[in-house]
Amino acid sequence: MCVGEENWVDSRTIYIGHKQPPPGTEAFIQQRFPDNRVTSSKYTFWNFIPKNMFEQFRRVANFYFLIIFLVQLIIDTPTSPVTSGLPLFFVITVTAIKQGYEDWLRHKADNAINQCPVQVVHDGKVIRKQSRKLRVGDVVFVKEDETFPCDLILLSTSRDDGTCFVTTASLDGESSHKTYYAVQDTKAYTTEEEVDSIHATIECEQPQPDLYRFVGRINVYMNNDSVASGGDLHSMETKMALNYQSKSQKRSAVEKSMNSYLVVYLFILIGKALVNTLLKYVWQADPNRDEPWYNERTEAERERHITEPHSRPSSGPPQEDSNCGNYKEIFLEICRNCSAVLCCRMAPLQKAQIVKLIKTSKEHPITLAVGDGANDVSMILEAHVGIGIMGKEGRQAVRNSDYAIPKFKHLKKLLLVHGHYYYIRISELVQYFFYKNVVFISLSFCTSFSVDSHNSLCTTQPT
Repeated sequence: MCVGEENWVDSRTIYIGHKQPPPGTEAFIQQRFPDNRVTSSKYTFWNFIPKNMFEQFRRVANFYFLIIFLVQLIIDTPTSPVTSGLPLFFVITVTAIKQGYEDWLRHKADNAINQCPVQVVHDGKVIRKQSRKLRVGDVVFVKEDETFPCDLILLSTSRDDGTCFVTTASLDGESSHKTYYAVQDTKAYTTEEEVDSIHATIECEQPQPDLYRFVGRINVYMNNDSVASGGDLHSMETKMALNYQSKSQKRSAVEKSMNSYLVVYLFILIGKALVNTLLKYVWQADPNRDEPWYNERTEAERERHITEPHSRPSSGPPQEDSNCGNYKEIFLEICRNCSAVLCCRMAPLQKAQIVKLIKTSKEHPITLAVGDGANDVSMILEAHVGIGIMGKEGRQAVRNSDYAIPKFKHLKKLLLVHGHYYYIRISELVQYFFYKNVVFISLSFCTSFSVDSHNSLCTTQPT
């Protein structure tokens, strides 16, 4: 029996119940498949510190202050390294604790899913095993109102016609029930012994993210007691996993604008350092000239710098077609000319592609995605700002969002009130941040010039 079109290029063979084919039929090819473990976390115990530090120092502000701190630590500078190191250490530590706690919650949710009991037919009996221990080829027994632990091929049901009704709200957002039909040769076998007697293999295509397409062939080895069967796909090879968007580090519009300002200030700082260095070597180019640019330190001044440096206080400042070929630009132009665009029956990956298309357009707009189910996770991760709603379909959207709200009606207040206040506060904080650093460095810069130019200015005046 065939399912779909026979046009796949690379295929895999699944042995139902892990039974080898009868002698003389075909060669047994042992294949290795991943387990059914679900992983939505970002870090592990071993890579948390290096990976988190790498992500944090990718931010221009953190990297800038790290360079300043290292310069102050290596060479003799007028200011203490504490002025840059202590605030940087505080920001890095608080951010690491926050991200570590959020990832610990993801690990906790993953463990709850991976340890969920699943019923499997083995040796004519129904046994229980953890979801993470399922293997490709296991025959899974699912009861009414239970969630499928992986991608399954329907063998038989409790109904005489071999039909079952499945809701795919977590995949495509549709809450209506869809009718699925069991394999014709196996729909009449419902007991554990009959299902365990199945002797067959399935040849199917490699996992792909299309929710509505599956290409495969079932090979039945018939004897006096054997009938056909089906297999399943596990772990990160399921349709849901293949439609997930990988997690990426997001940047707000305020942070992006602050990064540009930091680059400007960095060039100003480098310019000041170059000017001071050039003037230093110009002044010291001819040490034997009769009229020096400035007088060298006296013996008493040298002794004062030797005996008093430690007494100085040190303090620091506080849809598939539209995403192919030339259709992208046409679809994008339609979106620009419409006040609202409705897209229906879209896979999770298609939702993310639409958001990415709008986000990467020449206007570079700020995108926001709102979702309440697992099928919205990819869209939430792709958008600049992702908002998850605690719906009936679980908390997958909430766990992967930037902000979470209990009901959709709270979205208006979140955007127009809290969002507006947050933007004003963060803007004032950024302005104060630059003002404080400019004033602090400018005073130190001017003080150094006034101290070094005292002798040359005062000694040039007649007495």
